[in-house]
Amino acid sequence: FLLLNEGRLVNHFNRVERERWIVGLSKSHSSWINEKLKSRFGISLFVPEDMSAYKEETDFFWGSNNANRGRTDILVYSFPYTAQEAFTEDYLVAMRDSVVRRNVPGSFPNSYMKTEKRFELSYEPITYRGEYRGVLRGLWRMEGDKMGGPFVSHAHLDEKNQRVVVAETFVYAPGTKKAKLLRRGEASLYTFCMD
Repeated sequence: FLLLNEGRLVNHFNRVERERWIVGLSKSHSSWINEKLKSRFGISLFVPEDMSAYKEETDFFWGSNNANRGRTDILVYSFPYTAQEAFTEDYLVAMRDSVVRRNVPGSFPNSYMKTEKRFELSYEPITYRGEYRGVLRGLWRMEGDKMGGPFVSHAHLDEKNQRVVVAETFVYAPGTKKAKLLRRGEASLYTFCMD
């Protein structure tokens, strides 16, 4: 039974763990980041309370726990919805690279974040609580710097405002396991709600 249902069992445990994190976030989260996202994007998103640093621009928000070990960050950005192709892997990666190049610098001059394309990315359209989302998973790296790690992003259609709102988490934790950190960040993405 275990061998025949290995994938289903792993998915079940991951889903249960994610729901446990979501319950915890609903009780204890960064209310000031949630308020900033409500006023800037008209969304609600519960992120861990330890996210104390942020950067914001017109259609961009970056929150981070700035931890020395096990750093977890959240990005939220939006762009106009002009065609259904906005919910394809290629389009979302191109938009992601455009946004993070402008807004997520590295430690050195002219260094910036980009999507790592030497390894396969994963794109999956899902429905969660009746809402369609495009889920993109992959690796990021800093061009001109020696940083990188995993990321997960959820793209949402805001029909009312004819835009796509993307919420993303990424992890930087060199030399340590990243799965738990990424799952915790991803649980935040599942709390996303349009106001």
